[in-house]
Amino acid sequence: MSSTQATSQHSVVTEEHIAIIARRHLNKWEDVCPYLGLKNAEENIRRTPGDYHDQNMAMLKIWKRQQGNKATYRVLIQAAENALDNMLADRIREMISAESAAVDVQRQHHFPSKMCVLPIAISLLVVLGVVIFTNVYNPFIKDMEERIPANIKIENQTASIAVMIIGSIISNQEVVSQSPADLSNSDSQILTKLGLPQGKWDNLNALRALYKYSTEYDVLSVRVSTPGMELDRSYILEQIELIFKTSKNIVVLHYYGSSQRNTGDWSFRDGFITFRDIADLYMKHSRGQKLGIISDCHSSGRWVSECAKFLDEQGVKPCGHSAMEKGILLRVVASCRTGQDSAELAYTLRGMKLKEELDGSHRDLFYYFSKEFSAQQKVLGVDFTKHRCGKGNEEKCNIASNATWSTAREVTDGRIKLVRRNENGRPMWQFILLDDDAQKIRDFYPMAYLPRYGTVLRSGEGKNPSPEDEEWMSNNYEPKINTERGQQDLPVQMVPFAAVIVIGAVLFWVIYK
Repeated sequence: MSSTQATSQHSVVTEEHIAIIARRHLNKWEDVCPYLGLKNAEENIRRTPGDYHDQNMAMLKIWKRQQGNKATYRVLIQAAENALDNMLADRIREMISAESAAVDVQRQHHFPSKMCVLPIAISLLVVLGVVIFTNVYNPFIKDMEERIPANIKIENQTASIAVMIIGSIISNQEVVSQSPADLSNSDSQILTKLGLPQGKWDNLNALRALYKYSTEYDVLSVRVSTPGMELDRSYILEQIELIFKTSKNIVVLHYYGSSQRNTGDWSFRDGFITFRDIADLYMKHSRGQKLGIISDCHSSGRWVSECAKFLDEQGVKPCGHSAMEKGILLRVVASCRTGQDSAELAYTLRGMKLKEELDGSHRDLFYYFSKEFSAQQKVLGVDFTKHRCGKGNEEKCNIASNATWSTAREVTDGRIKLVRRNENGRPMWQFILLDDDAQKIRDFYPMAYLPRYGTVLRSGEGKNPSPEDEEWMSNNYEPKINTERGQQDLPVQMVPFAAVIVIGAVLFWVIYK
């Protein structure tokens, strides 16, 4: 590698870095070796004379010799993460960053005479930018600011899907862990097909194998908290923030393990991660890109309600048109409803489905948004980007302005009840929306004092609601189609900005040369 060629995760690992990693950072070569794809090398490594540092060096050199151009920093980082050696992965990233910084300094010294033209070029570009902003950009923004928020990134629709697997097994009175796996014959067949021996039939290994088998998903990070090796809440949030900052792809956060009782909040050594914690990071760093959250834990369905409340607060109507306009593109899949327990491997093996083309060229992975594993575990998932008005992407949305996600059927599924009873000798009916609270849902009965368990939406005398009352419920608790003209399409006036970029690039090139 030349002295001015930048090092990245896709670069081949240098001999110098192999020596540093082997001597300073790698603890046991046996931990990392299974994930580097080495063939028939373990015996030769063990026979290497010297201490374990020399064996580390031998393993890395054999790996580089066998893999050639595929022996990259990224592969080594992934192997370290798979071996749960996060410290090694972080040290390798630090080495790459330090190398890149040194190269940048060298590049600056290579062109001292040409750098003097930069102030002139920057000044001319600033003048050109002021002229364009005053005459074109500012009026355009004023026209747009009520219809689309600032700082929204444009999503790369053709990119692969970046996955972060997060697992946490915590044992204390505040949390509920997953119940033991109850595997059927078909479950065992799936695990065998994925190449997993019986000793590795758990969520982590099954998820790794499923995502690896698919051609659409790329597991960029694995973070697992286990008894004796508990991870902090703040550390996990930092890792999520890092993926949001660096990934230009669709992101999927897949969590399994322990959660706070009845809230579905993810449990770690020093506290819990809530849906709002993740939503705040998404809005700050990744707004405009699609985010999928798969939550496989006790009461995970509560996060669907939390997402609906969040979208209502952001002014997102229950339709994909509004989600695209606001740049908030979320999907939340919960392995169970509020108050229910999640069994280990149940959603992994029965809620995720692989679909393969006949020629094997394309293997995709699908998530079930609604499925019943048992009377005690029912999947609840909502695609908050789905077009629910029946119109296409280029057509005008006609969802009514009073429609909200919190009252949509997908979110309130099973919590709207029609209660019939006698009061003072007269038949009465009442529609009630139960609070998304496990205790209230479990304890509710028709003769209870209804306001204690939720909100009475509509009531009347008689055994059954009238057609007018049923229509009212349909209009208010399903997206109501507005007969008035829908929203105007966003104007396309981006040509001046492209012109600024082209003119600026040409001007800089002329001055620089």
